[in-house]
Amino acid sequence: MQTDVLDRDDLPEDVADPPKRAPGRPVGSKTRSGFGKKVVQTRQEFVTDASGNVVSDIGAADDDEEGLPPIFDSKLITQNKITKIRVSRSVPDEGFLGYMSDLENATESAIKDQWGGGTYRLDGVNDSGQIQKTTSRKIAGDPKFESIAAEISWKRSRGIPLTPATVNGEKAMSTADILIMFKQMEAEKAKDIEERDDRNRRLREETEKQRRIDEEATRARLAELDRQRRQEEREHQERMRKSDQDAEDRRRKEDDDRERPRKLDDEER
Repeated sequence: MQTDVLDRDDLPEDVADPPKRAPGRPVGSKTRSGFGKKVVQTRQEFVTDASGNVVSDIGAADDDEEGLPPIFDSKLITQNKITKIRVSRSVPDEGFLGYMSDLENATESAIKDQWGGGTYRLDGVNDSGQIQKTTSRKIAGDPKFESIAAEISWKRSRGIPLTPATVNGEKAMSTADILIMFKQMEAEKAKDIEERDDRNRRLREETEKQRRIDEEATRARLAELDRQRRQEEREHQERMRKSDQDAEDRRRKEDDDRERPRKLDDEER
């Protein structure tokens, strides 16, 4: 007998799949790693006789995949010189949350483990902090908050009781403290809104003032153009009148010059 190594595709069609080997890594197996996943590839070894017939197998294993692909693949990261991912959450709104520097393991699972569920904006940035690529992900599950204020707002919107045990692990805070802090937040928000409205009001007033100045300047410019047009029209009419008068004077002079000899002849007779 001799031992040959055959690929599965090289097996005779009438040979059934041989039984798998007992647990343990199959013979001739190898592992190829990639960003965010592990792929196990195997080959099957068989014992054949001199005629090439399979008499027994040595071992086999199915391919196995585990993990999730990264947010940005390695080619995209290399092409755009991405060095980290800036994570922001829009639903529930908490804004910027942090960075992910381990790009190989920057997956949706990693985001959920760190910040929970929600709708995320993920910006791939370079060493200078410039955004090179942007994507979004919607991840199921309850959010994990960086800010107690954001958590309180989210819990209140869902009718979840604001007890010390439910506020991001801040058990030292009493319910009264939480309510006081929330009132302060509302006061600050109201102040921000008032300041924003005041800025918008001043902007509208300045815009309206500038609009009136521009309109006045436009009217003055149009009035000057109309004055110039009227002046040019009067000057043109004066030139035409003078030209007509000169022409009439020349015609009369010519008529007089023609009539003078005849009048002289009449007088001599």
